[in-house]
Amino acid sequence: MKLTVQILLLIALLVLPVTGRGQSAAFSFQGQLGDGGKPATGRYDFFFRLYDAAAAGSEVAPAVVAQNLGVTNGYFTTALDFGLAAYQGGAGRWVQVEVRVAGTTDAYAALLPRTALTPVPFALYALSAGQVAVTNLPTNLVYSTQLQATNAALLTLVGNEGQMRTNALAGQLAQLLSTSNSLSGQLQATNAVLAASVA
Repeated sequence: MKLTVQILLLIALLVLPVTGRGQSAAFSFQGQLGDGGKPATGRYDFFFRLYDAAAAGSEVAPAVVAQNLGVTNGYFTTALDFGLAAYQGGAGRWVQVEVRVAGTTDAYAALLPRTALTPVPFALYALSAGQVAVTNLPTNLVYSTQLQATNAALLTLVGNEGQMRTNALAGQLAQLLSTSNSLSGQLQATNAVLAASVA
């Protein structure tokens, strides 16, 4: 009976809706721009280039262009998205900023030194986590290595969802109505027939 309850609890946890957020590689970039020794104010065109070194090195992604960007009292902010591929391999990355007055055909002036990109204290996206051990993951998740069943053909893990054959619970309803069972989570049933209410 305990095994049946454990299996049902595991299944309930596996079928809970998982909220996934598609994260992009975009991040906010803020800077301070001076013009003639004073804080700049006005409209400027910017080129942002991503390199694999603080000096020299190779450009690792297409440049991001921000035209006609407003600068107030020397400060500007914009979103940069070099794409996820630019960060593969875990090596350091540096942003080179190039700027000119908006609406002109002047050459862009590179602002040096390049700015190092550093990890953020709160990130929602991991480029890869293929080498993470199960012991390092949250304790409120169930993994295929933790599933145990006396009849494995009744319970399977497909992707991140648990699936149970329709006849897996046949004859087990009385055991679920016991007062010693403790279940939590969400249970969805199609054409459910309830013999008694559960408090």
